[in-house]
Amino acid sequence: MSNSLDGSIQKKIAAAIQKAIVGGENQIGIIRLTETEAAKTGYQYKEKILGKGEDIRMYGNPMSNGHIYFDKVTGH
Repeated sequence: MSNSLDGSIQKKIAAAIQKAIVGGENQIGIIRLTETEAAKTGYQYKEKILGKGEDIRMYGNPMSNGHIYFDKVTGH
């Protein structure tokens, strides 16, 4: 899915995934959505990057093996 994005944005996405779960504000990484956001979006997690591409959000849910599968990309 991210292969269609600019190379520098792909690197940021990979870095956010490696960073894993973060608190939120001014951090790159994976953010667990609040119950309200999860109910609204149908997803439990979103990936956040800063700088170029920061308007891109990837949403995902955990799979049975515990990995998070991001299958929705939106503009912020």
